[in-house]
Amino acid sequence: MYNTNNFIVAPGNSSFLNAQYGVASYTFLGNSYGGNQIPDIVGNLRLDQAWGSLHFGAAMHAITPGFYAGNEATGHPDTAYGFAVNGAFELKNLPTGAGDSLKVEATYAQGAAKYAFNGGTHDTQGGGRYAKFSGDTLAFGYALDGVFGRNGQIEQSTAWSIAAFYEHYWNPAWRTSLFGSYSSISYGSAGNALLSAAFSQAGGRLGSANAQNPTGASAGYLQNTTGNFDFAIAQIGTRTAWTPVKNLTLSAEFTYSRLEQNLGGQYVGNVSGKPAGQTYQLQNQNLYNGSVQILRSF
Repeated sequence: MYNTNNFIVAPGNSSFLNAQYGVASYTFLGNSYGGNQIPDIVGNLRLDQAWGSLHFGAAMHAITPGFYAGNEATGHPDTAYGFAVNGAFELKNLPTGAGDSLKVEATYAQGAAKYAFNGGTHDTQGGGRYAKFSGDTLAFGYALDGVFGRNGQIEQSTAWSIAAFYEHYWNPAWRTSLFGSYSSISYGSAGNALLSAAFSQAGGRLGSANAQNPTGASAGYLQNTTGNFDFAIAQIGTRTAWTPVKNLTLSAEFTYSRLEQNLGGQYVGNVSGKPAGQTYQLQNQNLYNGSVQILRSF
């Protein structure tokens, strides 16, 4: 969650790498949670059969805000409550071959974005910050539970995701999988207005931090933007694995990712390793990843 009166780490800023960003739970620049007052309440149901399985889950998430400004005297928004629901199924014994399987999962969340983005790691790994530079272009976005401004209430985000995984065994030693996912988040008109007001001005709240100034300083701003901070991440990939002997697997994987944003315009900012105050055009970005793994089990 983000209080637009405070700084949040800017795209490409070195704060992403230092001790002021995501070292431990809730330490990242821009976090405006008032602590973990109520643990998430999570329930799951599962049915396993020879043909496959069915899964259903739900979670309640308390959004406990910090103060509007630096102390208790400034007040704070009311605690809000978000939720997430999840459904999935797995099909086995497919006609395509012995051992083949298909898995599909979908999630919807309101005020609980981490359930739809990467399985709940945001509290310790940077508050759901995504950014990709390519030359003088940039795409970026934040997966936040919600936003609030001074003397206002929390505007919760809505997020959803869908993912699928298919694995085919060519023979007992060789198998190939195909997988893909799509995750999207929206802030609504009120949430977008708060973010736009915070970021679209020189000296705005896109910031940096260091040990001498842990609360942040302005590092960039947006100009000529559409004011729409909704964004999505699409991924598709494949993996082929070979198990020549028991407990030894060699595999190669390739993944294509695309960051799709609705935010047009330019970002003017100080990016680590580049000239200060450079202007970047906001546009969608592509990312390609590949890896090779040798896994030996004992």
